[in-house]
Amino acid sequence: MHFFKIWLRRYFHFSKTEWNGVLVLAILIFLLRLSSCVWEHQFQEELTGISLPSEWVEKREGKSTMSRNKSLDFPSKKPHFPFTSFDPNEAGKKAWMTAGLSQKQAEVILRYREKGGIFRKPEDLKKMYVISEAKFRELSPYLVFPQAKEKGSASQYPVAGLTFSKAPLSPLELNSADSASLCLLRGIGPVFAQRIVRYRNRLGGFYKKEQLLEVFGMDSLKFVQIEPQMWVNTVLIKPVLINQSEDESFYHPYLTRKEWKTLLMYRKNHGDFKGIEDVRKVQILREETIYKLEPYLSFK
Repeated sequence: MHFFKIWLRRYFHFSKTEWNGVLVLAILIFLLRLSSCVWEHQFQEELTGISLPSEWVEKREGKSTMSRNKSLDFPSKKPHFPFTSFDPNEAGKKAWMTAGLSQKQAEVILRYREKGGIFRKPEDLKKMYVISEAKFRELSPYLVFPQAKEKGSASQYPVAGLTFSKAPLSPLELNSADSASLCLLRGIGPVFAQRIVRYRNRLGGFYKKEQLLEVFGMDSLKFVQIEPQMWVNTVLIKPVLINQSEDESFYHPYLTRKEWKTLLMYRKNHGDFKGIEDVRKVQILREETIYKLEPYLSFK
């Protein structure tokens, strides 16, 4: 017994200074944990009121986006809709919640629409950060856009407080216009015009007007305003000569460096690409990336 007491004192005895150190350390650990919980709660609350620019989101695809989606997308059973389809531009909070979204997620979508946001095709819904990839795949079969199908133009959707010309007198060709010409569009200033030209040069040209939504700062409200004033000549697109290029430093907004190098390596090992189906065999490429990149690829 005496030996046991000596052993305890030798290995578990703390001086007064050591006890004070342990106490301070415990308090610091508690405060750090408490501040982490408070910050995380505040960050989640702030996210519900933010509409992120599409280009910002694209540049940050990966772990950060996936983790954010997981934190905002609450698990739910496969929805049993009381309807066979619905228009995301008309659906109310109850309809979105019936589709499996939480109340906060539904409110984010409604706020986006109140500010003039418009969904013209299923892929537009993917740009909402509260809709995860899994939830989008679940909802996409039920999405319909009746007004877009009937009218064929996003400008047909009414936006509160604004009226737009349905037939501009002199539409501007988007792929040949310089920044000075772009400034003639209603709602486009010098800075934004230069931003459009820079992004067009990086792409190699636009093949549809909706690509303007990828320009940093472009939102649906501004797009609806300028869309009737433009047209696109796809002949002016600068193609990517996928079977001729050897430049590993080549850059395109729709491809990462790793994806481009993988394409070159695949061609080196398997021969020239004969068509888009050969590109699909490169497993690192997602179908969404291939869909956006296809108009730029030349297989000569």
